[in-house]
Amino acid sequence: MIRSIPITLLCSLILLLASCGSAPKTGTSGDIETAMVKAMQWQEANPIHAKAPTDWTNGAYYTGVVRAHKTTQNPAFLKALKDMGKRNNWQTWERFYHADDVTIGYAYAYLATLGDKEVNLAPTRQFIQDHFHKAHPWKDGTAKQAEKKILWWWCDALFMAPP
Repeated sequence: MIRSIPITLLCSLILLLASCGSAPKTGTSGDIETAMVKAMQWQEANPIHAKAPTDWTNGAYYTGVVRAHKTTQNPAFLKALKDMGKRNNWQTWERFYHADDVTIGYAYAYLATLGDKEVNLAPTRQFIQDHFHKAHPWKDGTAKQAEKKILWWWCDALFMAPP
């Protein structure tokens, strides 16, 4: 009986490992890329803005578009990024003291790394300079409302603020 336990365990492990490699394929990389483009085209045609086209929701969305372009090199993703930057006049959102409002700048910076000469990073640079040097009650802790203190301590601030 004791000898049969290791043999049973070994056989079970072999069966488990063998079954992992035989999972059904759900689509080719081309099918997946086509679905990604269709989803992006729908989102571009049906934009949803929590507050503004440059707010954190769009910053997170366009970060995904950047990653899709990096992965696939599909020009549809690149066009969406360029069109968005032009529509937004390369602006960040308004709260220079809040990490959420610079997120959209990641997409602009990505386009600049590709050598796009139309990109204007000046508003993103100004946002960062203002964050570091411009006084604001959120930054110095004098805001009257407790929740109106600088919010770079949120764990998502590491994602929201581009490097």
